[in-house]
Amino acid sequence: NIPSNALNAIHLVLGREGGYVDDPNDHGGKTNFGISDLRDGVSDNLIDINLDGIGDIAPENITHEQAIAIYYHDYWLKNHCNELPVAIATMVFDTAVNQGGSFARKTLQKVVGVTPDGIIGSQTLAATSLVNGSLTLIDYSKYRCQRYSKLVQKHPEQNQFIKGWLNRAFFVLTECYLLLNKHEQRGRHD
Repeated sequence: NIPSNALNAIHLVLGREGGYVDDPNDHGGKTNFGISDLRDGVSDNLIDINLDGIGDIAPENITHEQAIAIYYHDYWLKNHCNELPVAIATMVFDTAVNQGGSFARKTLQKVVGVTPDGIIGSQTLAATSLVNGSLTLIDYSKYRCQRYSKLVQKHPEQNQFIKGWLNRAFFVLTECYLLLNKHEQRGRHD
């Protein structure tokens, strides 16, 4: 059973990722529901569902349910989103999916003021519990956008994706603000 806050974040990401894509200019390779052929580091036209090093299924054949399970286990839980405040968790989760788990975790650590080692432990969780949620989301989004810019500078052929990436970052920021406000409102009425 996937908790509702994780499922909501997964559906948010699925809404941004869409279906099957095979764009030769996309460094992510063939993807479906945002799950890449390259998730195991091998371009073999097969998605490695369980990350055992053996490709399992052609990207165009992955199911919605398989994508949800991958997002929950490999992005939500592996990035400790289940231990973070829901708005920040959603931001970290979307970033992990779109820009990589290591970048997502280290960015959170930079924003909350702990050593960015990529390991979400007691220090990161304690620091995250003390920050201003609104400012954290803004600072985090700034790092996301800067990384997109650096990527395009390094790989100019990726410029065609920058508008979509920035739209995604601002869409997710808006959704996270809504979650933050909903949570704050609920806290005032409890």
